Amino acid sequence: MSCVVALITTDRTSKLSSVGMMKVTDDISIPVSAGNGQHGSERFLTEKEKRDLYAVYTPGEKFTGKAGLVINHEKIGRKERFYYIKDELHSLVIGATGAGKDRRVMLQTLFLQIMSGVSIALSDVKGDMYCYTSDFARKNGYDVAVLDLRQPEKSDRYNFLQPILNALAEGNTPKAIDATWDLVSVLVGQQKGEPLWYNGETATIAAAILCVCLEAPPEYRNMANVYYFIAYMCKSDMYGQMLLNEYLNNLDDDHPAKGVFAMAQIAASKTRSSFFTSALGTLRLFTNPNIAAMTSVSDFELKDIGREKTILYMIVPDDKKTLYPLVSIMVTQLYSQQIELANEYGQRLPVDTDYDLNELGNFPTIPCLGNILSAGRSRGIRVNAVIQDIQQMEKNYKEDFKNIKTNCQVKLYLKSDDPDTLKMVSESLGNYTVKSVGASNSVNTDRINGGNFSNSSNLGGRKLLEPAEVGRINSPYAICLMTGRYGAVNRLPDISETFVNKEFGMGSRQENIELIQKFEKSRAIRELPKNIPLWGIWNTIKAEQDDGTQIKKKRVSFLKGDEE
Repeated sequence: MSCVVALITTDRTSKLSSVGMMKVTDDISIPVSAGNGQHGSERFLTEKEKRDLYAVYTPGEKFTGKAGLVINHEKIGRKERFYYIKDELHSLVIGATGAGKDRRVMLQTLFLQIMSGVSIALSDVKGDMYCYTSDFARKNGYDVAVLDLRQPEKSDRYNFLQPILNALAEGNTPKAIDATWDLVSVLVGQQKGEPLWYNGETATIAAAILCVCLEAPPEYRNMANVYYFIAYMCKSDMYGQMLLNEYLNNLDDDHPAKGVFAMAQIAASKTRSSFFTSALGTLRLFTNPNIAAMTSVSDFELKDIGREKTILYMIVPDDKKTLYPLVSIMVTQLYSQQIELANEYGQRLPVDTDYDLNELGNFPTIPCLGNILSAGRSRGIRVNAVIQDIQQMEKNYKEDFKNIKTNCQVKLYLKSDDPDTLKMVSESLGNYTVKSVGASNSVNTDRINGGNFSNSSNLGGRKLLEPAEVGRINSPYAICLMTGRYGAVNRLPDISETFVNKEFGMGSRQENIELIQKFEKSRAIRELPKNIPLWGIWNTIKAEQDDGTQIKKKRVSFLKGDEE
């Protein structure tokens, strides 16, 4: 029930009660609070409360402790302070294109992370962050690895079959099969349509992976050969027979590939053809000679990222989203390897690792993301997820989205025009009590008393910031939401206004362009082979068929060893 305070006067010069306003940003003012919280008591953090709640780093001082997401910046004269989250909390950064997600937040965060010595897995759109920060990381004792999907010929190499090959080398076939299905689940994505088609495609890819990993000579155990194994072994001759049938018939009945492929093999011939076509469509990325070479062998081990302080840059082009699944695979395999490593060290990584996942909303679904957010913190894994709006995450994660949003206990809003995002931020800030003023007047012909004027003020509730007001948040302002705390309006200026700009060797816009050009020219370019090296088992089988012979029994198998 609203509380009403009324004032009635006959003074013809009386003025209506006014409602005081409080400045939030240069563009936003809201009514001051009133009453005793009858309609809500939310408010913004005071500057003193921010200093008590956030961790603070002052340039020039020795950095101690663990760094985290930068959420506020203060500059008084020449003295600067960076406020950041040091607790083991996952974060969600929301900012539309052009909001300054990198230049206002992530570059400053990366600076503190490097200073603190945590390992970092960073998705880097266009490669700017790699250019600006990799030398600084090396100077601070970091091992640096880069998976460059924009310029694969300049990238370190990583074989996405590596976890499977490692498990087979350990003699752990069940673990290898699990790793195979983990890889396939990211490649194919979420099930759409009838299970028949999904199961057929995944079984085809999984069986091909196991054949390549178990049977091919070491130099051919990679994803490019998985593609060509399906392309040539699943091609039917004029009698409707496939080379794959003869090949599988000569494998032991307990061979993992034989059991996995059974799901696709029992389907009708025309149906199987659809499985194979879909599988080749999914794997087509690996027919690019640059991608094939980049994924042919591994120059680094994912487990090392949790053993020693390491930074992994995953450079993704902003104009080719077809390559984004490779980042999802890398994150999935990294997390799996780090869980194994944590299990070897008392359920905690030797070196904590931050996942700075820029443009996460544009990546294909990462199946383990919910697990990372719910179980990663206790292992020393923390996620800073950077998206353009809430709709991106809802589209990709559907049922798991609520869990993801809940587990990101820090939300940093920069800018958006998405109505759902504006509403979410507004509702998270909550309601507070304000005074609303109403007025009425009447005039009679009594010259002695004149007219009667009355005005009244009511207490009502409103959002701390309405959605439309949230939409007017502009740089350098940002809204920070932390679970169990009042919201805050903070300042996050462009990096050019902070000392980090100089620490990274950055300068003006034109100087940064020249810096990137110089850096790119200094990077080594790997020479590509004239042709993708292929196993060619299909040629051997075809030749034997043409000679009227059967496929030879002799083969190299990591299950049985050499057999006659």
